Amino acid sequence: MTWSTGIVPRGELEQFWPLALPMLAPAIARSGGRMSDATVYASIQRGTHLLWAVTNGPDIAAVATTRVAQYPLKKMLVVECLGGNRMKEWLENLTSTLRDFARDSGLDGIEMYGRGGWAKALTPYGWRSSMVVCEMNFGEDVFNG
Repeated sequence: MTWSTGIVPRGELEQFWPLALPMLAPAIARSGGRMSDATVYASIQRGTHLLWAVTNGPDIAAVATTRVAQYPLKKMLVVECLGGNRMKEWLENLTSTLRDFARDSGLDGIEMYGRGGWAKALTPYGWRSSMVVCEMNFGEDVFNG
């Protein structure tokens, strides 16, 4: 199989969104209330986030959203949402495409937030786990209801 990863043009977002949302929904749900379907859609529409599709011909196996984070000393490509199926088949292609995009854009690297299992899945492709995120939320418990 020949996998290809590319940016979904904003002009095609409305027609592509019904295919992308079911794959992104689990990541959005695990965001702890940081984002919703509507906010992800709006940020892609505004151009502050990019929507990526991993395809093999007409087969869409995965989608991801990215944004650029400017830190005091680094500028990173952040993978915020990623979902799909048959990950072992396309993860190397996605990683190399995002790496090339980040380098070509003058960024310093790529980072991703996600469940713990991603660390194991990404390690063979040059990623390393660099930190654990702990948080304290005030008010409504966004993780449990």
